[in-house]
Amino acid sequence: MQVNQKSIPHFRRLIPLWQKMGLPLRPREPVPSVLARLLSGRPAKLLMLGVTPDYAGFGDDLTALDWSPEMVAEIWPGDTDKRRAVLGDWRDMPFEAESFDAAIGDNAMTMLAWPDDVDAVLAEVRRVVKPDGIAVFRWFLAPDSPATDTELKALALSLRDKASDIMRWRFVMDAVHEAGEPTVPVRAAWRKYSRLFPDFGELARANDWDAAELAELDIYRESTAQFTFPTLAQMQAAAGRHFSSIELVPSGDYPLAEFAPFVILGR
Repeated sequence: MQVNQKSIPHFRRLIPLWQKMGLPLRPREPVPSVLARLLSGRPAKLLMLGVTPDYAGFGDDLTALDWSPEMVAEIWPGDTDKRRAVLGDWRDMPFEAESFDAAIGDNAMTMLAWPDDVDAVLAEVRRVVKPDGIAVFRWFLAPDSPATDTELKALALSLRDKASDIMRWRFVMDAVHEAGEPTVPVRAAWRKYSRLFPDFGELARANDWDAAELAELDIYRESTAQFTFPTLAQMQAAAGRHFSSIELVPSGDYPLAEFAPFVILGR
């Protein structure tokens, strides 16, 4: 199974929240439109890492590969004559070499342990994509330097009418600097924002969050999940072991978009 094993209970807990989830975690518009432009004019046999429903209409022939039967059952919009979901391991894909014209994925690399699983998945993507094909991933990257507590607190208090996902994600991204490595436990983020906001009521008042939104902040408290956020240089080094061309394209204008470019990989 390619997802970090410690993260499995965390993802199962998030499945019921998926329908209401928005940017930056779920690729709502304008992200799908940007991806469509990047794929424009290319042959349409696509591989997708994961079962992201917002991309389910891409291409004339789409195969979505996911490790989780629960995700397929609850999130995938269903198979048709043009799309199908397949259970399998991204590190050992059940496909012949050069089977696809392109590979796509949204936030997939965040779910992989660094560096071995990221390396294994990139190697498999290179193997199953045709030599003239590309891989396009929306890839969350850590900032080169940590944010100050003042900066993080200001962000957290500026999210009126926005979801707490933004705050949680930004805090866990920042945790890579304290950890000194790209793969970090999400509990590190909870420890930091609970220190900066010992009373979550301050967040509720500033952002007009209800009890349900505040409860989502506690998802990280006991979670065993670990996420991976390499810096730009680390991502380029990892991708460069398998692909000779690496291009970054902005994925849109939304909270945290500056940390989530589309990374286009070519041979």
